[in-house]
Amino acid sequence: MVMEYSFKQKPEGLLCCLRGDLDLHGCDSLRSDLVCKLKTTHIRNLIFDFSQLDFIDSSGLGVILARHRELAAIGGKGEIRGAKDNVYNLLQLSGITRIIEVNKAEGA
Repeated sequence: MVMEYSFKQKPEGLLCCLRGDLDLHGCDSLRSDLVCKLKTTHIRNLIFDFSQLDFIDSSGLGVILARHRELAAIGGKGEIRGAKDNVYNLLQLSGITRIIEVNKAEGA
């Protein structure tokens, strides 16, 4: 499935809603858009909404982790919300849950 994403400014930070599969094919576009958004909005917190994300591979994990590290360097953070069971399990196996706050989808 093709990945789609959108951004919304929220009081707690920039919300990035992801839909579909975050893999090698969609990472470059997301990475460049995130870098641009972070530079132009000067936000400190980035919230990823994974509630409609079906799959993530190592390329996608790299994008998430790199943005978190950029924000941590200026006193901010990344956060993942709404991860489905299969995505949450992958996040746990990768060790991301020890670095970034991750919340599972409600009812998962």
